[in-house]
This record gives sequence, C-alpha cells and structure tokens, in this order.
Amino acid sequence: MITQKFTVKEIINSGEICVSPNWCHQKKTGNRVKVLGFFPPIDEREYGFSFAKKKLTALLYEKKIELFNPTFIDKYGEDVLFCNIYLDDSDIKIYFPEFRNV
Repeated sequence: MITQKFTVKEIINSGEICVSPNWCHQKKTGNRVKVLGFFPPIDEREYGFSFAKKKLTALLYEKKIELFNPTFIDKYGEDVLFCNIYLDDSDIKIYFPEFRNV
C-alpha cells in the first residue's frame, strides 16, 4: 500500500485515472494509475468502453482513494502504476464484476 490518500482528478479511459498529489513508489513518481486486475475494453469503439468509463467517472471523480499492491509497467516510455484502488475501504472492482479477472 502507498500510505497516502489521493484525489482522482481525471478519468483517462475505461481503466486508467490521474491522481493528485503524484504518487511516489520505488524512486519513481507520477500521477497515472491503472486498476490492477481490471479488464474493461480498452478501445473506445469496443462494446462496454463507454459504460466502464462513465461508471468509473461516477464512482471516482474528485473522490479520495487509496492505492494497494503497486506494480510498475512501462508503457511507451511512461511509468504507469498498476494498483488495487480502494474507495471507502472497498476495492472498486466489486462495482465492476463484468470486468474482473476470474
């Protein structure tokens, strides 16, 4: 767990958000976070993309969250942190059963 609360400032797509303040993990910093173990459609033309992004926006935008189990994946030269995201002590994946890793 990264022992700090973050505010969600932007929903980038169906599974990626920007947070404030920046996270700091393993001597790296950034503001982009992807939901770990969460597999919504990533192409905006795919069925379910808009649904997932709208639901993520309604659930998280401008809310305080906590990040657990941080893992790095280098995406096109940018560090993106994959985490379990908790809102009010609950993993947000409970709100998206259709996109969880089974």
